[in-house]
Amino acid sequence: MLRHIEAWTTSTDRNDLANATRWLLNHPIEAGEDVICHGDLHPFNMVIDERGGVTVLDWSAAVLAPRALDVAFTSLLLSNPPLEVPGRARPVLAGAGRALAHRFLARYRHHTGYAVDSSTLAWYQAVVCVRALAEAASWVHDDALGGRAGHPWLLSGTGFAKHLAAVTGVRVRAL
Repeated sequence: MLRHIEAWTTSTDRNDLANATRWLLNHPIEAGEDVICHGDLHPFNMVIDERGGVTVLDWSAAVLAPRALDVAFTSLLLSNPPLEVPGRARPVLAGAGRALAHRFLARYRHHTGYAVDSSTLAWYQAVVCVRALAEAASWVHDDALGGRAGHPWLLSGTGFAKHLAAVTGVRVRAL
């Protein structure tokens, strides 16, 4: 996936994203065996029935990868809520998002017995960030941004760019 993203970011003239992707490729993390990862696991891709049974929808981003990828995706999205809020409410939303992500990680560990260490989580979150930012960069490059107002990658792009830069040391911009 990272090789594909590297080619994608190069073709969209996003050297910052290409360099961050190369950093991730050159600093791999071993996170266990590959499993089927949903790749887009968030509350809007789940239906819960009246008995509490959960059905997971939209498997279009599924990939074989260590389970840390799905844990990273969900915790990253929770900690960077893709919601438009007034400026004064942003810190409150950010704090609530971090609390939700922390709760998710604790519940995941409780129910599965699997804990993702912080460096592995940060690395896989960076993979999610570069994937999202590369997709948004392709929309800009293809002049197809107009119909995507409010998309989570655009709303969370600044937070994703900050996280990716913190992990890789590469200065990254959101758009």
